Amino acid sequence: AGPADLALAYLPAAVISSILPSRTGFLADRFGRRGLMSLGLVVGAGASALMPHLGSVLALAALWAVESVGYAASVPAERAFVADIAGRDTRGASYGLYTFAYYLGAALGPLAGGWLYDNVGAEMPFYLNSTVLLLGALLVWSVLREATPRARP
Repeated sequence: AGPADLALAYLPAAVISSILPSRTGFLADRFGRRGLMSLGLVVGAGASALMPHLGSVLALAALWAVESVGYAASVPAERAFVADIAGRDTRGASYGLYTFAYYLGAALGPLAGGWLYDNVGAEMPFYLNSTVLLLGALLVWSVLREATPRARP
């Protein structure tokens, strides 16, 4: 597939990523953060595990769209959770640390993925990503405690 094909394949995911987070953010406010965070991470893990097995650009477009739904569910809940646990006087620092961790992963992930791709196998970066996302979902579900939706400020 050429660059234009890949751009068109990503278009549905881009539309989903621009529209859905405000709706899933509402759900996180109303029903809680942990469930949406965990669900989004599990959907992302499934999409990542399937990525090496795709045989067409159409399948890639569909998988990117599904993956975008998962991330649209988890990201607003994650950010809201950061706001929930940060004190009023440390909210900016908390968001700064969250952003640092996010971009550190965005920088180190491709480096580790590239090394795995070259030295272990083309599918390994996807499988590692799936494993990390599933571990994250398990940790979110088992470790994070949140206030009940009505008790939030």
